Amino acid sequence: MADAVASRSTGRWELGVHGASIHRAGEDDLDLAAEILEDAAAWVASLGMPAWEPGSFRAAEGGGRGRLAEALRTGDLYVARIGGRGVATVSLFEEDQRFWPGWPSDALYVHKLAVRRRDGGLGVGEAILRWAAAQATARGRRFLRLDCPRDDPGIRAYYERAGYVHRGDVTVGSFEAALYERPV
Repeated sequence: MADAVASRSTGRWELGVHGASIHRAGEDDLDLAAEILEDAAAWVASLGMPAWEPGSFRAAEGGGRGRLAEALRTGDLYVARIGGRGVATVSLFEEDQRFWPGWPSDALYVHKLAVRRRDGGLGVGEAILRWAAAQATARGRRFLRLDCPRDDPGIRAYYERAGYVHRGDVTVGSFEAALYERPV
């Protein structure tokens, strides 16, 4: 937790794996975050488990791009790098009325966690989840919450291995989501 608090002023945190660090995204990181998400969307779609609509993060008027731009505007978009190369992205929100309406304000919400396919298996995603837990603790929150595709057993198992507990399912638009939570 001390690292989470001390590093907040610099906007850069070490993740402890392969020299990776994470920082709050700037305007020049928006395209990088979109590229990482498009890479992840294409890979997941190739497995038959589409989570994000391919192209929606690159297209200027895409829904994914709009949500990324909003996360950037509110200071909630982050990019992880190894040796200056962008490898992952995540958004970390103080509230999520879209997927978690009516839940207490005792959590941070993880959204759009994505690691470039070529960097999969390095532990960057798990390190980002640990960093997010430290952020939640530093901000006085008791939980991390997230949603993922309800019908994707691989991603659900990933979060369950990381200590997340299934709290229910919800449909938002056409997206059928599983809701997960873990104490920090």
